[in-house]
Parts: sequence; C-alpha cells; structure tokens
Amino acid sequence: ALLSAPFLSTQMFAAECATGTSPAAGCTIDVSNTTYTLTGDLGSTALFEVIEFGNGANFNTLNLLGNITTANADAIYFRDSDSNTISMTGNITTTLLGATGIKLSRGSRANVIDLFGNITTGEDSQAIVLGNTNDNTITVIGNLTTSANAAAGIGLTTASDNTVNITGNINNDGSGITMIEGEGNAINVTGNIDTADTNADGVDMENTDSNTINITGNVTTINSSANGFILFDANRNTINLTGNITTSESDSLGIDVRGDSNTTTINGNISTTGATSSGMFLRGNSNTTTINGNISTTKDDSLGIDLSLLGSNTTTINGNISTTGATSS
Repeated sequence: ALLSAPFLSTQMFAAECATGTSPAAGCTIDVSNTTYTLTGDLGSTALFEVIEFGNGANFNTLNLLGNITTANADAIYFRDSDSNTISMTGNITTTLLGATGIKLSRGSRANVIDLFGNITTGEDSQAIVLGNTNDNTITVIGNLTTSANAAAGIGLTTASDNTVNITGNINNDGSGITMIEGEGNAINVTGNIDTADTNADGVDMENTDSNTINITGNVTTINSSANGFILFDANRNTINLTGNITTSESDSLGIDVRGDSNTTTINGNISTTGATSSGMFLRGNSNTTTINGNISTTKDDSLGIDLSLLGSNTTTINGNISTTGATSS
C-alpha cells in the first residue's frame, strides 16, 4: 500500500527480528535456518504485518511469549516461506477491517504453528486463513472469535493437505469453517461452533474434495440462510460430528449435501425452528449419511429429510423424526 511521503521510509516494513525483548511494532524474518526467542507483547497500528515470514524465509524457529495486537494488518503472515515453526503463548487480537490473526499464502508450505491462546479479530477479519498453500499444520488451544459476516473462524481457499486443530470454541458473526476449492485438508475441532449473521453457516464447503472434518461439540446458527453444514459441489469428503446441530431462522438446513460420495456421521440431534428449514437435504449420488439421534423441525415447509431431488444415496437414521409445521413430513 502507498503511504504519504513523510511516512514512506519508516512505516513500510518492520525491522528484522532478533532474539530478546519483542519489538513493540513487530518484526520480519527474511533469512533461513535461524532460531528466534522473543519475550514481550507486540503491537502495531501500521500497515505491515506484526510478524512476517518473507519470501524464501525457510527452516526458521520462532518462540514467542507474549500477546500480539494489531489494528490494520495481519498478526502473523507467511509469504512464500516453507518449513518454519512457531510456538506462541499469548493471545492474538486484531481490530479493523481485513486484519487476519494467522495467514499463510502465496505457496507457503510445511509450516507448523502452535498457539496457546485465543484469536479475536475485528470487522470482516478471519481468525485463520490458508490460501494457495499446502502441507501446513496449525494447532490452537484457545477460542476463535470474529466479527461481521465475511469473517470465518477458519478459511481455506485453494489450499490442500493442510491440518488445523482447534481445542476451543469458534464463536463468529460469519461462518465457522469455510473451504473453497483445494483438497485433502483435515480440520479437527474440540469445542462448539456458533454463528450469528445471515448466510453464516457452521461449516461451508464449496468445490472442494477429499477433506475430513471432525467436530466434538455443538454447531448452532441463529440467523437466516445459515445452515449447520453445507457441501456444494463437494465430493468424497468425510464429516464426523459428535454433538447437536441447531438452526433457528428460515432457510437454514441442518445438513445440506450437494455432491457425490460424501460420508457424514452425526452422533447427536438435528433441530431446526425456522420456516423452509429441513433437517437434511440430499442432492447427488453415492453419499452415505448416518444420524445417531433425532431430527425435529417445527415450521412450515420443513421436512425431516428432503429427498425431492432423487439420487442413489444411503441414509440411516437411528432415532426419531418429528415435523410439526404445515406441508412438512
């Protein structure tokens, strides 16, 4: 981004990282095969990232004890850098539009990030973003909290073979987890997923194949057009949920599967209380769905299972189905 002339030389890039007290405004790692240990909080209101791994910065280790706070830019950013390790104990907080908590992009691969703390982001800012990147592992022991509709807790775009582990809750205005394109990713969540805005699905997967999502916790949405799970043109994915799915407003399905050869197992109940909100909708072939629990819908045009677009699928319900709205069955 271009800055006004008086600031051009001092605010375009952070200084190089060095072991010791954390630099208040953040720092950049541009070299390889180096270990850094930083102690203390970092924060920035500038337009550069607080911690940035630059192009070709590979095989580094960063140990950070402290919090990161930023207004305008990403807290931790990987730019085409590989095989780095971060161990951080502290919280990440961003406050303004588009400032991500952790972001890996531009072909970064095989990085490992362990965060012992929470990620809280501001307007339309995602907690964790992986874009055009693969073979990375991110583990967070803490909660993810985001604000505004476009802000997912975990967002993957054209990302493959990554693993994200969350032990904590995902509490968002936007969707809990989004996957667009890419394949072979694994997301494991031990905690609840709650979303608040319109179109804020618990899990949204589009044009993406052969991924695995394991959730131990409840998935709850409270606004319209906010599904528990939606798979759109998504194939050969595996979803395992141990917990309940609850949607509250209109056009909010429990499970919406539009693809082929997906396997979904729900060990819990599905409940919808909005109009036109079926418990489950299936369109595609060779999908296997198992519900070990009850399905209940309470408003009009809300089916227990909507099979109106017939395909060759296997569906097993080990529980009761209750529909009490008009034109529901």
